[in-house]
Amino acid sequence: MKHRFTIAALICSLALSSQAQTKSNEIGISFGNSLLIGELHERPFQGFNAGVFISNSIFEILQLETEIYFGKHQAFGLTPSYLSTLTENYWYPAVLSEFGGLNLKIGLPIKLNDKLEIQVLAGLGAHSYSNSLNVYDSNGKPYNVDQSTFQNLTTQEQLNLLDNMYDDSFESNAIKDKPLFAISSDNWPVILTGIIEVKLGFHLNEKWKLAVGSKAQFTNTDYLDGIRNFDLDQQTIADILLSNQLHLSRKF
Repeated sequence: MKHRFTIAALICSLALSSQAQTKSNEIGISFGNSLLIGELHERPFQGFNAGVFISNSIFEILQLETEIYFGKHQAFGLTPSYLSTLTENYWYPAVLSEFGGLNLKIGLPIKLNDKLEIQVLAGLGAHSYSNSLNVYDSNGKPYNVDQSTFQNLTTQEQLNLLDNMYDDSFESNAIKDKPLFAISSDNWPVILTGIIEVKLGFHLNEKWKLAVGSKAQFTNTDYLDGIRNFDLDQQTIADILLSNQLHLSRKF
């Protein structure tokens, strides 16, 4: 416990000593890749995300950051799901996910030297998403993948098999959890997320700053990826959206 108080005191001291450096307002853009931790764990979503943000000084040493973002994922799953409402076949997931949202975060900048700083942020967000499934082929017939075909194949060979078999139609709506509210009656539910983010910033000059960071957005839904495998997933495990981003900002 004593060591925890010592570490906390050190962090506060560093933050206070960096007041002159961090007391500023910034506007910037961000771009990076996203990784969705959900049912498609055999090949997690790997996609892109981009956004804009404004950061304002509050209480002298803290930053209030407002972020608007959007992104897109596409992936396969190697665990078959049974979609009784769409097809009688066992189906290997192929999901297209589009998302966007608004985040509000409080950040604590810690100055390392005249050029480098670390910023730790936490906050809440409103996240909206739309998932589409590729269930039917170009002839309107459901895909029917023989599970025995996957025997003795490597993970990459299995993914290549699905990639060659499926088209790019994504014609069916995925399962959606009960949202806080919805942008439309058919799709784009909005859910609440909790956010933790860490950035390492480099001051290029007095006005411009370049930073790299990682962000985790925690949800209370198991349908962020549009899939819940009832055969293997008897308990609800909330999905998590991870992002690695490059940020470019300018003081104003």
